[in-house]
Amino acid sequence: MNRSLFTKSQPTPFQRTRSLLYLTFTLAAGAMALAYYSDSRSGIHRWVIMPVLKATTDPETAQKLAVKLLESGLGPKDRGIDDQVLATTLFGKVISNPIGLAAGFDKQAEAIDGLLDLGFGFVEVGSVTPEPQPGNPQPRYFRLTEDEASINRFGFNSEGHKVILGRLRDRIRRWLLHSSPLAEMRVPISSSDDATQLTVEKLLATHPTSSPAFVDAAGIPRSLRKDRLLAVNLGKNKNSKEESVDDYVKGVERLGPYADMIVVNVSSPNTPGLRRLQRRGVLQDLLTSVVDARDKMLSATEQDSSIKQVKVPLLVKIAPDLTEEELHDVADAATNSGVDGIIVSNTTISRPNTLRSSEHVGETGGLSGPPVKPLALKALQTVYKRTQGAITIIGCGGIASGQDVLDFGKAGASAVELYTSFGYRGVGLPRQIKDELTGLLKAEGKTWKDVIGTGLDLSKLELRDERPQSGQELSSDEAFSKSIASVKEELNSLRSSIGSERDGSGPDDSVGSSSDKVPAHDDAYFTLLEKTHSALGLAFPTGGNTKSSWQEILGGESQGFNKSGSTTNKGEESKVQVGENPQTLPPASNKSPEKSTTSPSSSTRFSVADRSRVV
Repeated sequence: MNRSLFTKSQPTPFQRTRSLLYLTFTLAAGAMALAYYSDSRSGIHRWVIMPVLKATTDPETAQKLAVKLLESGLGPKDRGIDDQVLATTLFGKVISNPIGLAAGFDKQAEAIDGLLDLGFGFVEVGSVTPEPQPGNPQPRYFRLTEDEASINRFGFNSEGHKVILGRLRDRIRRWLLHSSPLAEMRVPISSSDDATQLTVEKLLATHPTSSPAFVDAAGIPRSLRKDRLLAVNLGKNKNSKEESVDDYVKGVERLGPYADMIVVNVSSPNTPGLRRLQRRGVLQDLLTSVVDARDKMLSATEQDSSIKQVKVPLLVKIAPDLTEEELHDVADAATNSGVDGIIVSNTTISRPNTLRSSEHVGETGGLSGPPVKPLALKALQTVYKRTQGAITIIGCGGIASGQDVLDFGKAGASAVELYTSFGYRGVGLPRQIKDELTGLLKAEGKTWKDVIGTGLDLSKLELRDERPQSGQELSSDEAFSKSIASVKEELNSLRSSIGSERDGSGPDDSVGSSSDKVPAHDDAYFTLLEKTHSALGLAFPTGGNTKSSWQEILGGESQGFNKSGSTTNKGEESKVQVGENPQTLPPASNKSPEKSTTSPSSSTRFSVADRSRVV
């Protein structure tokens, strides 16, 4: 019997060579793929991963997945080197670039190191509330894709001080035990030669609150990176008294020792009553109390000469919706209270008429992204002029490019923060912005420090920002149709919220398109419609049956709407407020209305500009 039938024959030299080549090629391809993925500049992150996430997940889920990936240590890293023209000093500490990440992305302080690895000059975590709270019900985060903007109403969802404090301590403990020069330290607990040695690990176990002192003694920031900073954003619990400062004082006392900066958030639109803390007298008292709490912590350690004294900078984060007088009040309160900086700005509750998106634009919450940039810049420049550059200002709102950063710097910002653009563009955005900013600064022959507060012509900037991008202009008909569809969708939602049900209609059906879809007894619904109609600046139908009149209006342009956004009621003249220009319109005729020549950014966008007053 031939043994070759039952045993494997020896490979030939050619087969061995081929197998070796296959193995070498596979290993090389794997190494190249890993290197490509691990570089945040790789196109796969923006052009493959981000579109897949946006197509398959809602924005809050996508953000949580990103945080978990960065927390795991498997995220990409910024492989570039920051140019010297970007280096700056923030509160006496040198950072390699002025690009930071705003609070709201890493709310629970889970991915600090992963985010710093992406090249941010500083990272702000939070907002953190004293007690755990779930925030507002989901969904609470919405994309406005056409504007690369978003609306959120998170409502300070936080795991609380205790959990966040544990994470910050564990992070320092890991650094001390594995990466710091103190890792091998041995401290004798008696003078004898054979004394038991006390290691850093035992010290931390017996004195857990001492870990920040080790970091300060090592002469590095509490971010644990020599050219990076860590900020913690403090919020209030929803059930706390409106004008109480206790939540902020607790945050300073508990979390202050673990941060390079502490941010007092009084400008979130999603916590009832919070923005009223921006009133001058209230804000100055609040900030003074927080500053006193910080200073007491410092004085408590002054008697111990072995502990290095570190004064944690305090900043206040304000809204872009304040008037010039209110901004002056905020600037004066910040100056008089002794805080170290101001972040301008948080999200806006307004809905600019430059918005191109129609879906979700009527959602309650704060708007962020490019539409906020003109508002934030105007507020920032106002505050900078009022303080005469005496207080450090960090700019935030609609920053997505190197030019945006340069605009904020010239307006008076010493550093800037990203948020919404990071969610749209992905992990490569910090490096992209830094490279663009480097090119712009070198073209002007200046460094970042040179351009801060040099001045910016806001009139030219606002004109540039309001111009639609090429290929994205909407005709009057399209803008009008999108506005009306969005209004009807909101009315459906409002009607559902008061407990009225429609019979057999889907979410896309027009409100009141047939009489059997609005119950005759639904008086609350028609009262709500009347208020909504008034808020939109439209004349409320008078005379006759209210319900039938409303159904004529909501039935379409042939039953009361024309292309300019006006309403008519059975041959009567109607007045309609579109933007700021009241118009008197002739009675409706049987002819099809002519197409409006008004631009999408004016009358045909009335519902986008004014609906924020409804919701």
